[in-house]
Amino acid sequence: MTYLTLQETAMAIWLNRSGKHSEHEKKFLDEGRIYLTWEVLDQDLSQLSDRKALMSLLENIYPNSKKHRRIQYSGQIWAFVKRMAIGDWVCIPSKRKTIHIGEITSNYVYDPNAQEIYRHYRTVKWLETDIPRTNFDQDILHTLGAFTTICQIKRHDAETRIRAMRDHGWKSTGIILKPLNDDEGTTDEDISEELDLEQVARDQIAKLIYSKFSGHGMENLVEAILQAQGFTTHSTGKGADGGIDILAAPDTLGFGQPSICVQVKSQDSPLER
Repeated sequence: MTYLTLQETAMAIWLNRSGKHSEHEKKFLDEGRIYLTWEVLDQDLSQLSDRKALMSLLENIYPNSKKHRRIQYSGQIWAFVKRMAIGDWVCIPSKRKTIHIGEITSNYVYDPNAQEIYRHYRTVKWLETDIPRTNFDQDILHTLGAFTTICQIKRHDAETRIRAMRDHGWKSTGIILKPLNDDEGTTDEDISEELDLEQVARDQIAKLIYSKFSGHGMENLVEAILQAQGFTTHSTGKGADGGIDILAAPDTLGFGQPSICVQVKSQDSPLER
């Protein structure tokens, strides 16, 4: 692994989730926009003079929430409205276990006539969609695994490294670019309270499986899993399957029900259904 030391890039990269379960993902992609999908912010937030004014607004909206929670909310909202800039990049985790990356092309916009959760937005130009998570180095995936809806991605010089991926077919460059001060300029709203440990674990398992069982090895792994579940299996053999790789049934002779025909695909990009 090669290590370089670079100054911080001028343009930022942001994480902006399309909902807790990526439920707004299609709208983000189809309309070329990212949204601040809060349901109770029914006013033009660009008119707020400072973070203190935003905090006062949130105190009125969430009177029963704890102060640290309102601070988190204000950090994310302020980032979307005031800190993001034209030319910055934004990463959108997908429900398909991939990452979409776009470039912000507008300032914050408030549309009072839109549906409530879509009134606050910025336009984006999608640079690449459905980039496999396995293309990213693990430390960057940790950053993308934050529970926070909106935050700046900057630890481990992620800004420079993600931008460098574009020139390498959106794959890791194999270079760790170390900033002069990894935490320089980091503010409270950039630091998530916790990671989505389940997603972090899934990313690590996926990377291991793909590195160890790519190609025909994936078929062997799937067959072994079926056998461990009590199925009797028959592999059709490499290159002679006609669309079927494994036949499986739950008894020793292979005639039980349910009988399963398995086609195994091994690739790091999403399959079209």
